[in-house]
Amino acid sequence: MADLEDRELFLKAVNDPSLIAYKPEPISKRRRSKKRIQKDYEASLDLHGMTADRAIARVKVFLLSCLELQKRRVLIIHGKGSGVLRYEVRGFLGNSDLVAQVQDAPTRLGGEGAVLVLLRAATTGHI
Repeated sequence: MADLEDRELFLKAVNDPSLIAYKPEPISKRRRSKKRIQKDYEASLDLHGMTADRAIARVKVFLLSCLELQKRRVLIIHGKGSGVLRYEVRGFLGNSDLVAQVQDAPTRLGGEGAVLVLLRAATTGHI
């Protein structure tokens, strides 16, 4: 019975397009949220699964690349795990001349498993 009603409605709509109501779907909350999150950082690096030495080497290259591309707000994801990467990466960032500020990432960006980094303005001495 429902199939017959649907078919009749379809045929009426085909014959008279004014019966078709178009209502665009609103942008989902998830989509709006992603736009807001992207404003928090301009580039990101995920260090999951790396050894501490390899992670530090990657962070150095990443930071220099970001400075070259004039991206000053970056997200570095080290994960929670045993805490070794967290300790090593945050220690490196805290002592780096390239870094102006380091802060814990908000929960929506990884919380304790990530850091937001503000890089110093690029100078010829760093690159």
